[in-house]
Amino acid sequence: MDLPDISLTAVLAPLYAVIEVVGIASAVHAAMRVRTAQGSFAWCLALIAFPAISLPLWWVFGRRKIHGYLQTIRDAQDQNQGLINEVYSALEVMRVDHGWLAERDLVPLERLSDRRFTVGNCVKLLVNGEETFGAIFEAIDAAEHYILVEYYIVADDQIGGEFQRKLIEKVRAGVRVHFLYDEIGSYELPKRYVSELREAGCDASAFKTTIGKTNRFQINFRNHRKIVVVDGHTAFVGGLNVADDYLGRNPEYGHWRDTHLRLHGPVRPGGPALLFGGLVLGDPHLAAAAVEAGPARGWQHRRARAADRADRRPGSLRDF
Repeated sequence: MDLPDISLTAVLAPLYAVIEVVGIASAVHAAMRVRTAQGSFAWCLALIAFPAISLPLWWVFGRRKIHGYLQTIRDAQDQNQGLINEVYSALEVMRVDHGWLAERDLVPLERLSDRRFTVGNCVKLLVNGEETFGAIFEAIDAAEHYILVEYYIVADDQIGGEFQRKLIEKVRAGVRVHFLYDEIGSYELPKRYVSELREAGCDASAFKTTIGKTNRFQINFRNHRKIVVVDGHTAFVGGLNVADDYLGRNPEYGHWRDTHLRLHGPVRPGGPALLFGGLVLGDPHLAAAAVEAGPARGWQHRRARAADRADRRPGSLRDF
């Protein structure tokens, strides 16, 4: 019996129709979920006009959040709620006067951010790589209890090697070190770098958002934080990652201008809580350690003196 002739068009037409339907459905989803009007229009146009090309891109880059991310955070918060409450309870004695906040319409901001405005803080502006890493290394050298580290990019170059050596020295001196890096931002970081930290006794892990069947292609949800916390009284936050590029040592980029801040005072205990969301996706143990470290040591000796102060209104920022 002769088989009927089936043309290529007859095969591809139904397949393309299915792709087009999926593209239209995805365009509806994009119109409802993409944050900006420009992005929504661009995705809708591409998904309807060129579904065969744009659908894979939408699956990789179009999703707004990781499936199950919020539930993971909630579960971890429930498990560590006692420690989190201790952080915020310890902040109450240093909290800015409510009337002062109300006069400046800052109460809603405090509620929305779930953070506490505090008094008695010092801030220093660090305007380049030399100044930033000099201050960070000075704080690390003086650490006595713990160091929390969270970075988007960590490179195995001159500054990255010095950073690693200092962390290993402190671990061997009995200081707790918790190290989190982004698995995409630090994709060139060799496994040897992390394994040497772990072998020395450091809790090191990657911020992993590509784990799981549904998240395998979720590469656009990244942890861009650049944070160092030392002993609960000193912290660093800003725009510089751990790489020679940020010190102007890369001839391709030349001089690099970026800014970092050194923070000192009760503003610090909020740091471990801020780290919590990122750490829980790296390693739940690191997340718990970060929150636990917050109110434990460092700045609390100031609480008795602060409690006696009648004026709980912030003054100008003090340099140190």
